[in-house]
Amino acid sequence: MIAVHEPQMQLERDEPGDYSLIRMNGRPFARTKVQKKHVGLYLMPLHENQDLFDSLNAGLKSRLNGKCFRFKDEDDLVIDSIPVLLQASADLGED
Repeated sequence: MIAVHEPQMQLERDEPGDYSLIRMNGRPFARTKVQKKHVGLYLMPLHENQDLFDSLNAGLKSRLNGKCFRFKDEDDLVIDSIPVLLQASADLGED
């Protein structure tokens, strides 16, 4: 899901279980990391833009733990909300 934004970003890490992009200004954009009991999605623009944070649906908010969305099941229906959130984050630009 994050890789579709790679053309507008810089690839920071692409290793098994760990993928991250940074914005052209060097600030983090997003990272996925396979953990022992979950897959974490870290989306930095979410914590830099209150309107974006406020737009999260209840399902996404329930998966948010600090700066990380935690998913334990690949069939989790909330995952379907992630591409729209990623696009909204990318649309914010470099600020």
